[in-house]
Amino acid sequence: MDVKIFKISSRVVVEKFNDGALALLLDNRSLVELNKSASDILAQTDGQHSLADIAFILVGEYSITFEEALLDVTDLYNQLTVQGIVEPIISH
Repeated sequence: MDVKIFKISSRVVVEKFNDGALALLLDNRSLVELNKSASDILAQTDGQHSLADIAFILVGEYSITFEEALLDVTDLYNQLTVQGIVEPIISH
């Protein structure tokens, strides 16, 4: 089974707010605005929770199916990886 775990890049600072978050990319001093669900996912991005773990958390918080949650988490991580906000630490 493929297990993917991500962490927030050491070159990023995240500030969480009630309705979302801002990620500051230190390399180029750019800001990325995150909505609440993206902020909630990023809050679980600690290098320990797998994509499936985070999807299960979202199922309870947002009343969506596991498949929907896993797709949302996967899509977000793909975007955040390209932007340099998160990086995979385990993939096997």
